[in-house]
Amino acid sequence: MFRRKIVRTTTDNGANFVKAFSVFASRSPDNTDDVDDDDASDDESDATTETVDVYSTLSEGDSQSEVEYSLPRHQRYACHTLNLIATADADQAESDAQYKKVSRQCFAKCHTLWNRYGRSAIAVEAMNDAYGLGLKRPNATRWNSVYMATERLVRLIDAHGEDEFRRVCGKMDVQKFTAPDVAFLRDYVAIMKPVAQALNILQAEDKTYMAYLLPTITILKEKLHSKQASADVCAPLITALLQAIDRHFANVFNDKEAIAAAILHPKFRSSWTDSQTVIDAGLQHIRHLMITTTVRPAANAGAGGQ
Repeated sequence: MFRRKIVRTTTDNGANFVKAFSVFASRSPDNTDDVDDDDASDDESDATTETVDVYSTLSEGDSQSEVEYSLPRHQRYACHTLNLIATADADQAESDAQYKKVSRQCFAKCHTLWNRYGRSAIAVEAMNDAYGLGLKRPNATRWNSVYMATERLVRLIDAHGEDEFRRVCGKMDVQKFTAPDVAFLRDYVAIMKPVAQALNILQAEDKTYMAYLLPTITILKEKLHSKQASADVCAPLITALLQAIDRHFANVFNDKEAIAAAILHPKFRSSWTDSQTVIDAGLQHIRHLMITTTVRPAANAGAGGQ
């Protein structure tokens, strides 16, 4: 009875979870998420992961040898996947020599500025005196912090001008940002903003439903596509992000349950995609469930009375 109620389990994308669910998950025609999926970028902690014998753990205390254990279908954590796309996969943009040169040069200056701000009271005072507002600094655990720290820099520059920002950099004794540096940071923030917004949506406590996944990823792709025409030096970044999204979320866009969940949500219905093939697949799955799922209240009541 309880197995019917738990239809999926969401975990992060570590190799230990992927392996456990690929071996012990119950099999169905649609359950192919973790089969033959050799996605190295999803395993960011393989070297430090402790291996657990799942079979032994599940079999502990089992007095009935004929009982067969199986895990529910595995759902990879979309926010973890987006974080990996924004870091490891975004780095693939550096295969373009011009982008690599400008990106590394700009972020080297940014990290010098952030480090000086975090270690020097004089630097903090100079920033607060000039802007009445401090910097945000990235941390090692969340990609969002890099975006937010860069966005704060760009906001201060846009509000008070590039010359004022260079003056403050001089007072902080860090290398000054050139006009091309500032232009790159503006483009980077504009491109990464939709990714940050998608993460915020999928992490929100009131939006932790399967229905939000496909519409959010679809809108993210549309926003990135719309920026391609005007992109200059950051065009390789957009290409890298779109290719990574298509690769990581390909199975989800073929998942009838995920499509049906989006269609059944009153906020989305069929407005989140232009693909009639996708909508038809979701509607067909909904009709199939309505036909095959039978509720017999009278029979259940009779069983309870006995």
